[in-house]
Amino acid sequence: MAKFSIASTNKNSFSIIGHCTAISSLVYDKLFSNNASIWFDEKPVYHFIPKGLWASAIDLKQNDNLLLSIKMNWKGELIIDTRFDNKLQSYIFKKTAKLNKEFDLYNNDKIIIAIILPNSGWDKFSDHYHIESTEIFDEIPNLVVMIYTLGYCTNYYMYKTYSPSV
Repeated sequence: MAKFSIASTNKNSFSIIGHCTAISSLVYDKLFSNNASIWFDEKPVYHFIPKGLWASAIDLKQNDNLLLSIKMNWKGELIIDTRFDNKLQSYIFKKTAKLNKEFDLYNNDKIIIAIILPNSGWDKFSDHYHIESTEIFDEIPNLVVMIYTLGYCTNYYMYKTYSPSV
């Protein structure tokens, strides 16, 4: 099982700690925004583009190429449809513990392939996410993009649905 970490580097950007071969980050346009980009070598390469009135769907694009889409279903799960290497693959991202303390990523076979453990510092606007992954997850094409997508999904879920009673 591989382990990754995503940590906020300031109020609107995140970086993978201990894995990346390239300098990369997930940068939001502003605090509490759904618009974000994945940057490599200080240039935005991939863009999360929210759709709909309440950003109920999000596309990740590189130029005009759709790489993945994210939609929340009625169960409160995020459905991630990837198109890496021209191959469609679906994943389910869902909360599995109260107070947004754990999220799991499932593949089509309903097998957990990654566990995301948020550690939020609300008082300092700092977030740190630990990701434990299986070999299945580690074989996903565009792995760095998928790791940032998990960070994006965690942020999206926490900021859109946070409630102590959830």
